[in-house]
Amino acid sequence: MNYKIIIYSLFSVALFASGCDSSSEEENGSDTLISQVAAPDLRSQFRNNPPKPDNWVADFDSVFTTEEEQKLNTLIEDFEKETSMEIVILTLDTPRVANDSFYNLVYELSNKWGVGKKEKNNGMVIAICKGYGKFRIATGTETEKMLPNPEAEEIMNTVFFPLLREGKFFEAFHTGTKKVISVLKPRAAKASK
Repeated sequence: MNYKIIIYSLFSVALFASGCDSSSEEENGSDTLISQVAAPDLRSQFRNNPPKPDNWVADFDSVFTTEEEQKLNTLIEDFEKETSMEIVILTLDTPRVANDSFYNLVYELSNKWGVGKKEKNNGMVIAICKGYGKFRIATGTETEKMLPNPEAEEIMNTVFFPLLREGKFFEAFHTGTKKVISVLKPRAAKASK
């Protein structure tokens, strides 16, 4: 599938400049050295053979509790049943992705996992890497028509980012995804007529 990308570098500056705790690697001494040595191999393995998520949340950074993950999955599952549109929430930790390849990896995973119905190209991946303070939304071409970049940017700036700056990751993704769904659902219904 072909995905268009919305990238916001401002997020990384704003999120971590505001004091969000990203579990500094400096605190972990020996873990940092192990991570730096093992990371390239893990990154290569992950990029070449990424495990396909069992559900709509691929939490590789352990951002969400089991209960939070279930709430997000239920929200997206209900939306998918009503519209056939697919949303994947992706969290990546720094051992799995290099800082300079986060955006490309999200794009690659969107395509490798086939997010969205192939014939409709109606998927979306909402991704974050807390360790690098990066956030990205990748959309299929049909999804981007229903949620143009300026509207997606508005949702990110008014819903996702304020909560992320406060370190409220579940709230950001739950509220932000609900907002995305509230915009997409009527447009998907109209497009299917």
